[in-house]
Amino acid sequence: MPSDAREIPNQAWPPNPTPNHHRHHRLAPPPPPQVLHKSDKAEEHAAQVAAYIRAHYPKGESGIVYALARKDTERLAAALCEAGLAALHYHADMEPEARQEAHMAWSAGTVQVLCATIAFGMGISKTDVRFVIHSTLSKSIENYYQESGRCGRDGLPAKCVLCYRFSDVLRQAAVVCVEPSWRPCLTAIARYASGWAGCRRAAIQRHFGEAAGGGGPQAAAGGAGRHQAAGREPPGQDLTREGVALVKTLQGLERGSGKKHTLTQLSADHAAAAGLTRDEAEWLAGALMLQGYLSLEFGFTAYSTNCYLSPTAAGASFVDAGGRRKLVLVKPSMRSVAQATAEAAAGPSSGGAATEPGGKQQQGQQQRQQRQMRASEPKQLLQGRQQAQRGWGRARADVEGSDEAQQDGNEEEEGVVEVDEEEEDDDDEEEEEDDFIPARRKQRTR
Repeated sequence: MPSDAREIPNQAWPPNPTPNHHRHHRLAPPPPPQVLHKSDKAEEHAAQVAAYIRAHYPKGESGIVYALARKDTERLAAALCEAGLAALHYHADMEPEARQEAHMAWSAGTVQVLCATIAFGMGISKTDVRFVIHSTLSKSIENYYQESGRCGRDGLPAKCVLCYRFSDVLRQAAVVCVEPSWRPCLTAIARYASGWAGCRRAAIQRHFGEAAGGGGPQAAAGGAGRHQAAGREPPGQDLTREGVALVKTLQGLERGSGKKHTLTQLSADHAAAAGLTRDEAEWLAGALMLQGYLSLEFGFTAYSTNCYLSPTAAGASFVDAGGRRKLVLVKPSMRSVAQATAEAAAGPSSGGAATEPGGKQQQGQQQRQQRQMRASEPKQLLQGRQQAQRGWGRARADVEGSDEAQQDGNEEEEGVVEVDEEEEDDDDEEEEEDDFIPARRKQRTR
């Protein structure tokens, strides 16, 4: 990767791709990733995604929001429409004519956002996609890389946003657990999303066997990535006491009831017994799983797949050590979706370009490009954008203070997924691979 890529923090590299670019460059990474902490309530998260899009893309720039299940795409599209955005959903259960209409409306620019499952992938030739938002975790780094690469193909500024919390790992695991290689694939993307892999751009390059190049601080993970980008080790936090308490809590629950427990069943009371809030307990449970102290186990019924957290032999040894075996972790700083929305509303959304070398020039270029886009846009789309801008105040009020909302009362249980074969159907319709997967990886997967 050329050194001048550091001067383009929010732009896909290279800035001026040629028609045969992907043939000559094995690795063309998507724009620098941004990982945001999501709410554990589905309706609240959908409203936050809508507010985020309105704050960052008030002029109607095109984008894709990926979701895990069909009902998620419909919920997200409804929330976006309620917020005044032009949005449609797309999934494998729709009639072919309806899917085609949604695709064409989005491609023509009359619809700003398409909320889709992984069924949406084949035949995407739209180059002016300004953002891709993953409302939940992908099942592998390959899938995430491929889906994120659908924005910024024209070389203009674009963003990839991943909304993440550890419960998404369990939900995705309940879907992909029947696949032979699901565990290493899901562990890799979980490490990437949680920040344990360090600089996220470098992590993707290492995953595909490429030499890690400079992606600038914008490409690094919050917390750990910033320190690694500066050439020093990130500070660790001793969480031995909390980790032991959480593993012991799960051990006690198993011994008391003889049953394993899902993450949701690890209630606020149990988290408090370990000296943690529910969000902290969820984050620490994810860290313990990636450390090998907890494992995922599954129970199957006729209608659902249940994903359970269970202490491993290594976890039992960790508890028996009585604090002598230290658990020192680096907790990456991760903004919430609502915080990122508020920051965009408070100031220009230049994505940090003004603080980078050549940032002012890049910002001016972005503004000129946006004026050209507005001058050439259809009248119908312009009217939709103006309507969205007028309703922004209402959408902002809907999500204000959402980070302080109570964490209990979640209607959807993490780690429990109803089996209706929708994900399997969507997998069948996903493209085998596209040009964003490096050639060496394509040969390996065939």
